[in-house]
Amino acid sequence: MVEQFFEQFSGETRKSFSEQIKEERALTLAEEINKIKEEIAEIRKKTKEEGGTIEDYEKLKKGYEEIRKLTEEIEKIFKEKMIRGIAIDIVERLEQKYNKRIIYVLEIHTLPDGRLFGKVKLSDGRILPFIDDRLIEKIGEEEIKYVDKIHSLPDGTLVGIVELSDRSMVPFIGDRILKEIEGKEIKYVHDIHSLPDGTLVGRVKLSDGRILPFIDDRLIEKIGEEKIGGEKIKGVTDIHFQLNGTLVGRVELFDYRCIPFIGDRLIEKIGGKKIRYVIDIHFQPNGTLAGAAELDEDRWALFIGDKLIERIGGEEIKGAAYIHSLPDGTLVGRVKLADNRWVPFVDDRLIKEIGGKKIKYADEVYSLPDGTLAGRVELFDGKVVPFIGEKLVEKIEGKEIVYVSDIYLLSDGTLAGVVKLSDGKVAPFIGEKLLEKIEGEEVKDTDNIHALPDGTLAGEVKLRNGRWINFFWDGERVITR
Repeated sequence: MVEQFFEQFSGETRKSFSEQIKEERALTLAEEINKIKEEIAEIRKKTKEEGGTIEDYEKLKKGYEEIRKLTEEIEKIFKEKMIRGIAIDIVERLEQKYNKRIIYVLEIHTLPDGRLFGKVKLSDGRILPFIDDRLIEKIGEEEIKYVDKIHSLPDGTLVGIVELSDRSMVPFIGDRILKEIEGKEIKYVHDIHSLPDGTLVGRVKLSDGRILPFIDDRLIEKIGEEKIGGEKIKGVTDIHFQLNGTLVGRVELFDYRCIPFIGDRLIEKIGGKKIRYVIDIHFQPNGTLAGAAELDEDRWALFIGDKLIERIGGEEIKGAAYIHSLPDGTLVGRVKLADNRWVPFVDDRLIKEIGGKKIKYADEVYSLPDGTLAGRVELFDGKVVPFIGEKLVEKIEGKEIVYVSDIYLLSDGTLAGVVKLSDGKVAPFIGEKLLEKIEGEEVKDTDNIHALPDGTLAGEVKLRNGRWINFFWDGERVITR
């Protein structure tokens, strides 16, 4: 397996010794993950057949945590492979090998052994997975038209959702397609991901119309004593899993409330107060559930565990969005105030001004690992501009921005997206660079602009001559389709 690393994705014939050592280290970590997975499988088998002890569950928890740490270490090793522009290399390499036209690269990820994988859209409309320079057109005996939510297990096996010829959307693991769970036919998969030990989990719609969570080969039909689709719970809207395999998510009730649950427990109150609706639920680094909750009409609060945060900077919260946690557990996002302004916040600090200018409305709010916020804000002069940290980005290449319509924070902290300039022109941008012309023609409009994990910007542009084309731009190179 190590031999495959002696040829770089970029086409170089030999890697540096330091890079070879890194990738061999990643292989060793992947082997450690597999050993832990085997131990976990034995414990789970025992608890299923004989019942589990406290010691068994502690071992499971420790095993999951070890897998998480090892996976993070592997990701760090290969993060440098995701250099900006690798998406363009993928397009050119696959097109040359298969003589097929690729119009989009939709996802790029890294396998534990360092190879790249993802999915691409072809000119014939198919959306197919790829591993390095291999396009995957079949899973088992089924020809692929569409895949979604693809990711890899710790051993490198691809997992995701595939559309079958009867239009049903079902899970796949490697070369195996799952059409049933507990003998019940799957019509559609809404969510799918994997636990650290490789167990497949998600949310499926069955042929009888019910939408149920599943773990491995088991359907979850109840939360506590309440049946999903019964008298109280209308359905499960989204799911997450703690490291120990506990199911967590949100359920929609027949009284129109949307509340969280953890395992067999519905959470109808937080901090002793009844909640109507929750959004942005996620786990903090220590495993505590956090998010935002509507308490009454026009009254919201943030929450961490059973603690409600009803004020930030001494002001009541009237709405919340983009709530997430920094690596140290600090809550960040944007909130609506009593004067109807939406502003970013960090912990208990409201950010009402950036660069000395008052914020009228904050839209997308993202964060870097160091806690720096970025996104876009509307100012009181009517302009909508990007911001990063305490700086407003009001000009690019000396040209004044009047509106930013798409905004992304790349993994290296660079902002990218689409801006409208004071001269009326529209242009994609990456950092301090504008893309005003493609193939010698002025860009007049854009559509479906998105940033790939490597930092390449892609999408469609309308040129001055009226032609719409697809493009990939890494800040230096531009290719069109």
